[in-house]
Amino acid sequence: MTGLTYFCVLTQPRTGSEYLISLLQRHPQIVCHRELFNRDQFETSLRPVFRSQLPPIESRDAHPVDTLKLVQRVSQEAYPRRRVIGFKLYLVQAPEVVNHVISDDTCKLIVLDRDDKLAQFTSLHIAQETGRWNAFAADEPRPQHQITVDTKQLDKFIQKQRRLFSELSTHIAKRPNVLRIGTDELDKRLPDVLGFLGVNPKRELVSDRVRQNSPVIRDRIANWDEISDHLAASPALRRG
Repeated sequence: MTGLTYFCVLTQPRTGSEYLISLLQRHPQIVCHRELFNRDQFETSLRPVFRSQLPPIESRDAHPVDTLKLVQRVSQEAYPRRRVIGFKLYLVQAPEVVNHVISDDTCKLIVLDRDDKLAQFTSLHIAQETGRWNAFAADEPRPQHQITVDTKQLDKFIQKQRRLFSELSTHIAKRPNVLRIGTDELDKRLPDVLGFLGVNPKRELVSDRVRQNSPVIRDRIANWDEISDHLAASPALRRG
C-alpha cells in the first residue's frame, strides 16, 4: 500500500459532486468511486470482475470501515497504475466512515459545499419529483421542471445543511490535508483539487455530466413571488 494517496469528497446531495467525481475519475492517476455507501447499492468505478469481490449490502453496512479498506485494496488491484484512490461520502451516510475519514489525518478531505442553499434545495426536490438525478451531454434536452417550494421545508433544509457543515468545520478545524471548495468554483479550482491530490494539475479533463436545471433559480419555482418575498424578509437564508 506504500505510495498510495487516499481521499474522500465530503459533501451533501446536489452540490455538483457527481460532476467533480466524473472529472476526477477521468484523470489517469486517480480512481474515484461514487457513493460507496449509497443506501441501495455500491456505486463504484470497479469493473464487474472486481466488483464481485465486494460484500453484499448487509455486510457492508455492518462493517463499513472494513468495507472501505477492502474497496481500497481491490481498487489498487483493478487500477495498478493509479496511485490516488478516493470516493464520495455524504455527511449523513455511514457515520462510522465519516468519523474514520475525519480522524485519519492521512486521508485527504475535499469538503464540497454549496453556498446557494435555495439552488441546492430546488435541485434536490426536482430530482426527487422527476427521478432524474443526473443529466448527460448525450441526453435529449428536457423542459425545465418547476416545483412549489414550501417555506417551512426550505428553512428547515437550510438550517440542517448549515448545521452539518458547521459541525464538520469544528471537527476538522486543526486537521491537516483539508481542501474546501464551493460548487460555483468547481471549474475554476479544479487545478487546485488535482494539485491537492498530488497529480498533474494541468491535465485536461472533460465530464460527461451537464447542468440539469436552469441557472436562473426563478425558472425552477412555480411560486416564485412567495419565495422571493420570503427571502427578502430573511436574506441570510439563501447564501452563507
